[in-house]
Amino acid sequence: MATTAAGEQLVERHRQAQLQIRAQALRDYLTLWRGWQGDDDSFLQIASAVVLLVQLYRGMSSAVAADFYELLRREEGVRGTFPPRLAPEIGREQVAGTLWLLGPEKVRRVPRPLRDDDAIGRELDALTEAVRAAMDTAFVDTSGAVTKMVLDGGRETIVESTKADPAAVGWARTTDGDPCAFCVMLASRGAVYKEDTVGFQAHAHCGCSATPVFHRDDPLPQNRQWLDEYNAATRAARAAGDLRRGTSNDLLNALRRYRAGAYS
Repeated sequence: MATTAAGEQLVERHRQAQLQIRAQALRDYLTLWRGWQGDDDSFLQIASAVVLLVQLYRGMSSAVAADFYELLRREEGVRGTFPPRLAPEIGREQVAGTLWLLGPEKVRRVPRPLRDDDAIGRELDALTEAVRAAMDTAFVDTSGAVTKMVLDGGRETIVESTKADPAAVGWARTTDGDPCAFCVMLASRGAVYKEDTVGFQAHAHCGCSATPVFHRDDPLPQNRQWLDEYNAATRAARAAGDLRRGTSNDLLNALRRYRAGAYS
């Protein structure tokens, strides 16, 4: 988080930079994806290229986060220097394995025709459409995984740096321009202090980033905004009787309903 206007500008520039890295990675991923014909061989070919893509952009995300960490640390008036802890390089097996599970494995689950009669032609046409739909879904799922693996480079760099830096007190979640209810709920909690064991939770396609915190009780305007929204949703849901079970899912669903205008 930032205590100065210049610090807030650094946070915003870092947020935009990470989103730009995501956009570039997805653009290149889409180019590679078009090479998949639905078979295992062509997928293995693009998977090898995607491993390099993820490693490249993950490294960029980590480097940008490290530069941001040092700049914000200095802007916040922290004395001395501290070398940020860069996120480790992601392994080939993790990237390729994730892509395989969300790609070919899902397409293989499309039911194949079993009959050998006059209706086989119609069934094959239906199969073709079903496979195309499964491939479209696989692109959504795999691109979300690529996004997460790339931006986790920056997130892990910030989180691990705050843990190792004696001057840091923790980190906070900075959302993208249009966060989901899950991310709003997490961002509303403000700083995650280094003595906590909570890691950065990110879903597929998540555009949130991490911001180091060097002073307690200095929430970003964005986090205050999400806290106000979360509290308003809680009050509205309680008045409507939607929090009777008292579970975290109740609170999350209440926030979703509030953001959808259900309590207006």
